[in-house]
Amino acid sequence: MTNVAWRPDVAVIVPNYNKNKTLRACLESVYAQTYAPAEVVVVDDVSTDGSAAIAREFPCAVVVAPRNGGPAAARNLGVASTSAPLLFFVDSDTALAPDAIHNAVKAYRDTPDCGMVQGIYDIEPLYDDGPVERYRVLCEHYERSRTVATFLSCTLVPRHVFQEAGGLDERLRDGEDFEFGTRVPARYRLVVTTSVVTRADDEDRFWGCLRERFVRSTTLPVIMVRARRLRGQGTVGFQLNMIGTGQHKRRKPPAISSASATATFLTLPLAFLSPWLLAVPAAAFGIFLHRNRRFAGFARAHRGAGFAMWVVWMQLCFHTAFFLGACAGLLRVAYELVRRQGSRSGPACPRRRRPVRTSEDARPPRLPRPLKRALIAAFALVVAGAIALTLSRLDWSVVAVLFARRDAGQIGLLLAAAMLASMAGLSFGFLAWRGVLLEIGPPVSEPRVVRIFFVGFLSKYVPGRVPGMIAVTKVATANGVTFGRLMSTAALTMSLVLLSGFTVGLLAGVQMLGEQAAWLVAAAVLIVVVLVRPQLVNQGSALLLRLLRRPAAARPASVRGVRLAVAWQSLSWVVTGLHLWPLAIAMGAPPARSLALCVGAFTLATTLGLAAVFVPDGIGVREAVMTAALTVVLPAPAAAVVALASRLVSTVSEVVLGATALAAAEYAIRRRPADRAG
Repeated sequence: MTNVAWRPDVAVIVPNYNKNKTLRACLESVYAQTYAPAEVVVVDDVSTDGSAAIAREFPCAVVVAPRNGGPAAARNLGVASTSAPLLFFVDSDTALAPDAIHNAVKAYRDTPDCGMVQGIYDIEPLYDDGPVERYRVLCEHYERSRTVATFLSCTLVPRHVFQEAGGLDERLRDGEDFEFGTRVPARYRLVVTTSVVTRADDEDRFWGCLRERFVRSTTLPVIMVRARRLRGQGTVGFQLNMIGTGQHKRRKPPAISSASATATFLTLPLAFLSPWLLAVPAAAFGIFLHRNRRFAGFARAHRGAGFAMWVVWMQLCFHTAFFLGACAGLLRVAYELVRRQGSRSGPACPRRRRPVRTSEDARPPRLPRPLKRALIAAFALVVAGAIALTLSRLDWSVVAVLFARRDAGQIGLLLAAAMLASMAGLSFGFLAWRGVLLEIGPPVSEPRVVRIFFVGFLSKYVPGRVPGMIAVTKVATANGVTFGRLMSTAALTMSLVLLSGFTVGLLAGVQMLGEQAAWLVAAAVLIVVVLVRPQLVNQGSALLLRLLRRPAAARPASVRGVRLAVAWQSLSWVVTGLHLWPLAIAMGAPPARSLALCVGAFTLATTLGLAAVFVPDGIGVREAVMTAALTVVLPAPAAAVVALASRLVSTVSEVVLGATALAAAEYAIRRRPADRAG
């Protein structure tokens, strides 16, 4: 090893948050370096495990952050607390090899215009806590020696480069090191070297590993949008100068691996429809294996064939989590684009966290009353016109077919029963939504809850989803419900709608698909899980709001509230599905045999229609599934008539109930001074 002349030029910065397991080993490795650092600073990010006391046992400076701001804020604070010209960042869950700083300084001095020297993980973990951690460390070792993405777990950065790039973006809690690399001026070189090594204690739990990957990948689309814009200006983006065994070219992102992994899981249920359809997930898995063959071979050479098989499974799950997280991030980018129309900052710069606002704070400035009334009237006319257009396009000839089958009085009674069942079921669905809304925030008067729900419900008839979303958001904020609370309610309710829908759909799935309906059991299992552990619903809501950069709900939904919402929604499906029964009887279906089938057929068809998000109101999907299910008790032509009649009954009952409820709510609001003041 070539000696490097020592200078007091390196400051080691160790951000720490609850790493009492590894911090001692980390600092021991820092003080065992062959090239001694001039300064060592531990920035404690408000730890609660006593790890700051461990840091005080060493002759280093300990800086306590004023609040928990994440790794970016901690590293920035560490930089501000030092003065040496070279910054060496070390994660508190890693331990450096004795010559790590020496080799980093040597690479820096040997490389003209060097802007960063980045090391890699050792192939073995710091503490071996099981196969998940062995996979993660091996994966990081393999990837970091072959990538040009920037990491700050074992990295040297000249102070002037760090300052010129503007430091780390404290608004990011994940991916801040990768984002930093996109802002370093293009005249500097990135050196990735296998001679700078650290041992890491990585995540050792399966679900924790996937969650970490999902959350981190949600930031990538935002960062990539910003990076592409800046790189197009020719001002940023490291030049590549790989040292050691790394490849001397930029690697493409793992888009194909991630997409094929996700497709493997998503297409597996096709096997329940036909064994031949197993070819679809098999093809996706084949593409995934081909893209990851080198890494699998590397794992096999390191630990054998058994470990290589485990690595393939973990990679499959890991890339799926990556893909889903990136999709969530893309939704966030789209959301930022909508929020920031006309803003110069663009969607790629996530906003700083805002303090949680009360319902009174959340209300926008009032419009002049004449303008407000004109806008409300215009929107009402648009909705009314859209509903009229929808009704005009319905196939009313099915009514004549029904009346031709039986006595007019009987058919009239059956149609009335179908209408009542449909409206009653929708009312129970409203109670489920209302329960969730009131569980996660301050009280809202009943008329205002009715107004928000049915404006959103009837807005689905307006062509395109955006006008309806804008309308219900405006109505909600004007009635004391923040956007974050509205989104959280919608997400929680939709998850319960789908899970309970597939569960009730088992009534038809068993008769329609036989043993191939086994995949529907997964929804029933998830419903049971939600009933047993309702806190999972709150965790999902918190994750959604975090992705949307919105304040958290005022309070989590209670155990009783979640269970009651599941009960109301399940009852809604059963009662609404009953409307199909009198229609099927009118076409000659046997009453006893068709009861459960009709309830399950409507529920399964409607749930699949909701899942087909790109089809407006599930049109076509719902009728096709319903017709196929009803052929168990009716000839195909008669089943098609019942499916079309169901669409007619559902639409008319929704319009009648929605218009009546809105009129009653408006009347109640005008009668009550407290409500009228809002």
